[in-house]
Amino acid sequence: MLVSRRSIVRLGPPLVTAMIPIPGLLIYLGIAALIGYLGKDHKFGFWGHFFSAVLFTPLIGLIIVFASYKRPAPAVPAPGGPTS
Repeated sequence: MLVSRRSIVRLGPPLVTAMIPIPGLLIYLGIAALIGYLGKDHKFGFWGHFFSAVLFTPLIGLIIVFASYKRPAPAVPAPGGPTS
């Protein structure tokens, strides 16, 4: 029995890019950038939190921002202190 091309049923989407429209992708990346900005003073910095929000979801990225430690402030010498 011959099988024609019309009788073959495709399972799943033809392309992944066809499922996410460009505006939705830009909104997703914008939210991830906002999460990166919120985490810029934390342990992983902007890029670490940005990529965690892109790789996982923005909600998980936000949880990671709140769970991470803030970076300690750099030590500033006191005025009139020893100079090198």
